Amino acid sequence: MVSPQLLYAWPSMTANEQAPVSPPGDALPDQETQLETQLAQLRANDRHELAAALGERLVELREARLGVAHPRTLVAVVALSESYYQMARYDHAEALCERAVHALDDLEPPEPVAFGHALAQLAKVSRELGLHGRAEALYQSAIAAHKEAPEPDVVGLARSYHGLSAIFDDRGQLDKAEAMCRAALTIREKVFGEDALPVAESINSLAILHLRKSDFAEAERLHLRALAIYELRQGSDHPGAAHTLVNLGILYSEKGEHPKAEALFARASALIDARGGPPDALTATLLDALATHYALTGEGSRAIDAARRTLALRKELFGPSNPEVATALNNLGAKLVGREETRDEAEALFRRALTLVDATPRAASFGPMMLNLAAICLAKDDLEEAKALATRALTLARAGDASNRADAAAALVSLSQIAEQRKDVDRALELMLEAFTLRAERSLIDQSISDLTRLGTLFLATDQPEQASKFLKEALSRATGSRGKDHPSLAHLTFLAGKAALAQKQWKQALFSFDRSLAIDEKAKGRSHEDLVETLRLSAEANLELGKLGAAEAVYRRMGDIYAKIHPLDSEWQGIVPALLGDVAMKRKAFEKASDLFEEALTIAEAAFGQDSIRLHAILDKAAEAHLKNGQLVRAEELSRRLLGILERVVAPDHPILLASVRRLATVYVETGDARAEEMVKRVVASLEAATEEAKEEARKKKADLARRRGQS
Repeated sequence: MVSPQLLYAWPSMTANEQAPVSPPGDALPDQETQLETQLAQLRANDRHELAAALGERLVELREARLGVAHPRTLVAVVALSESYYQMARYDHAEALCERAVHALDDLEPPEPVAFGHALAQLAKVSRELGLHGRAEALYQSAIAAHKEAPEPDVVGLARSYHGLSAIFDDRGQLDKAEAMCRAALTIREKVFGEDALPVAESINSLAILHLRKSDFAEAERLHLRALAIYELRQGSDHPGAAHTLVNLGILYSEKGEHPKAEALFARASALIDARGGPPDALTATLLDALATHYALTGEGSRAIDAARRTLALRKELFGPSNPEVATALNNLGAKLVGREETRDEAEALFRRALTLVDATPRAASFGPMMLNLAAICLAKDDLEEAKALATRALTLARAGDASNRADAAAALVSLSQIAEQRKDVDRALELMLEAFTLRAERSLIDQSISDLTRLGTLFLATDQPEQASKFLKEALSRATGSRGKDHPSLAHLTFLAGKAALAQKQWKQALFSFDRSLAIDEKAKGRSHEDLVETLRLSAEANLELGKLGAAEAVYRRMGDIYAKIHPLDSEWQGIVPALLGDVAMKRKAFEKASDLFEEALTIAEAAFGQDSIRLHAILDKAAEAHLKNGQLVRAEELSRRLLGILERVVAPDHPILLASVRRLATVYVETGDARAEEMVKRVVASLEAATEEAKEEARKKKADLARRRGQS
């Protein structure tokens, strides 16, 4: 499912950095001069629709006066492309950019600065279309053009470095992204000064990269510095100020400082309202952020309402078939999918979103949307469509250029979940390890904790407790460091670590982990929550292994108290604890007490499942054995015969599962001088031989599996 996303602050072509619409000193007709002045103001205030209309007029005037291939005309074409880019009309922006690039490339003498700006603009549009390899190559070409200018165009260099930073961020290559972002920032500070608007843009982007690394303190410091620049240079009503406030709000929301987040969103909303005019793209950005915030704070209804308003506004602003509408459809679906009553609507939204971008270059950017739909298919047990969607998302992420690692890893995780649901746990583990390797460079703390936890769980499922323990301990260490030792999420992690210790027969370590998990869960959920039951059960198991029978018995009784509160008194659940207490009594050799407890459990199970249900297998076996140990041979024979009859309906006469009942009957018949003793002894021998062969086959399989895993490692 889609997780809350930060709002990006990647290249917006600030007024200071736009390629000049006309060279200094150029004498222009009055109408062109007026248009240039108006366009600068409109772009600075995010009035892109009107800017596009005036930009079209300026291009027409230039074409009539100078010709369609004149450098000044082409510079105006590139500026017009930016307006369409900001309106999310990427196809139109791309066509304008390509026209300018081809024409500028043919110019004699060359215009490297204008050519570099056109290349960078086309690169930016290409990134939005999901063409990351093309975008990177274009930015590299733009850098070369800016360096070849008679006087190297450092402003253009900064813009291209900034754009490359966004490409690397998309791929999850955070170190490369930060290096490019800092290179752009260094140039901008030197050229414009430390408190210029282009500097604020780079600072905001650098803040986002730090937040991806969960470096909240540095991200906050950078965002506050950017906000101060916007307020100093153009007042608190500058769109960049509102956008920075929104990003800060998301930061505080992710940190769990929700009152601070609410206050910042309110400030951003007030700034947007103060600008006047109809709702615009910045309004949609704020609504999107609020939807994310409400999702994080558990306010599902408010999150859905904000996401619906975002969708309606983006349809109004961009038209019903725009890729931005596809994003809004996806985001609304992500808010609805968690509720049973709205899951069908979420599925319809995801399918509609995919239809809008399918068979277009932008489809490569919507792999996560395909994975959302795959998750729904997985929940509906439609594994074939789920696999097809996840496989397609993986193919798109890996297509063409260097793999988009983040999206590829997400697709691999989805395929791992599908394999697990198909009971192919080994394949699930292989896919998850591949995903983890891809995400290793991207230090997203919560994601790494989730991945490590899943890997630990899969290693446990494949009987590799040592490996499981290694991954779970690392997950626990990271979670403790980022969330604190008493965070509720640590309860499950600590429980899993206990399971790994239990599988390794490290009883004391297991007991310590279970006790710690219980303490965290009790604080968060109370002492009677049903989530505590499994931890209590395994805690009792560890106590039994340590010989602490009294402690195990006390834990089982506590389980009984919880079952009594959460399940009906005539429910089969009420029979679990008497059976477990019977196990403890058997260890104490208190066979009479054990017999009574197993009989109690059997009565409850019979009422729930019927007299001849295969589900009575375990409790019949336990009760019969307790009666045998207690010398109650008649009842031991009766229960064993009954169990044998149930099992013989589903397995062969010499199946190893029959051994316990047959051996018990043989013992009863020998002790009572019953003639059937000889028959039962023969069956015991046959069952033992079958069990031996089964054990040998199981040993061969385990040996082969171990050899295969060693070969893979």
